[in-house]
Amino acid sequence: MKYLSFFTAAILSLALLSACNNNKTAAVTNPTDEDVCGNRAKLDSLIVSDSLNGEWYSCRALLNYNSGKYSDAYMDISNALQLKGNNIQDMLLLSDIYFIMGKVNEARAVLMEAKALDKYNYEVYYAIGYHNFLIGNMELAKGNLLKSIELHPENPQSYFVLGQIAALMEDTATAISRYQSAVQADINFYPAYLQLAVLYTDIDKKLVPEYLRNALTANPECEEALFLSGVFYQQEDSFDEAVSYYKKTFDVNPRNKMASFNIGYIYLTEYMIFDTAAIWFDKTLQIDSTFTEAKFNYDYALKLQEEQ
Repeated sequence: MKYLSFFTAAILSLALLSACNNNKTAAVTNPTDEDVCGNRAKLDSLIVSDSLNGEWYSCRALLNYNSGKYSDAYMDISNALQLKGNNIQDMLLLSDIYFIMGKVNEARAVLMEAKALDKYNYEVYYAIGYHNFLIGNMELAKGNLLKSIELHPENPQSYFVLGQIAALMEDTATAISRYQSAVQADINFYPAYLQLAVLYTDIDKKLVPEYLRNALTANPECEEALFLSGVFYQQEDSFDEAVSYYKKTFDVNPRNKMASFNIGYIYLTEYMIFDTAAIWFDKTLQIDSTFTEAKFNYDYALKLQEEQ
């Protein structure tokens, strides 16, 4: 009976095209109280008591958007625009809401209106470029992203999406150049470090830990950076370090079945501590009962434990 193998960086690299990616185009214009804008209960109360203040609707719209409550976000941003008039930031959020609701034409119309309102706003060109990237219009995406960079060179998101386009086209050299430009524009733009770590896994592995450390310096709780660090050290046979990173991943997200599976795999195949392996495979199955690899290895760990 043979155990089934752990999840590798090759699998993860596909997910990283969008993972740990703070590419949202929308933002609220300098809210007067950032603590309030992150507190739903306070916003609800303020909107009841001060219902003509469009800023609170903008704040709550963004909060709803980030929480996946897109219909509520649409209602709030519509109220904000009615109260405050057209402004770029609210229009960007409205376009994102339309886009994620599948209303691509409506999203495009809002962005064209925003462009007419301010043809020198780099965020508008970024949003147009990013939306076109998501629907596969790569040439339109590149043109708008390059315009965004022309207007505002210190613009990591645009470099990053250009890197994603190059990676999808299997132009590794250009992808690396774009991701490096992203972190030159913003040293804390951790999604680019993640992509560089993935690309250098097959080019020059000694650089991978540095990129992962940079990502975790910028965002110590980045789930993907923690998990990819575990994969890297597991592939390098540094199992204690791998388990440490997988456990940190699991602490950040107790629903990460890949982290728990890989911990179980190390206990099964390297430490040969079968009862602990079974515990971690069981945790994986509690997250996803249909995870056949975890069930296979769970049963195998129990069988080996009985044979000891």
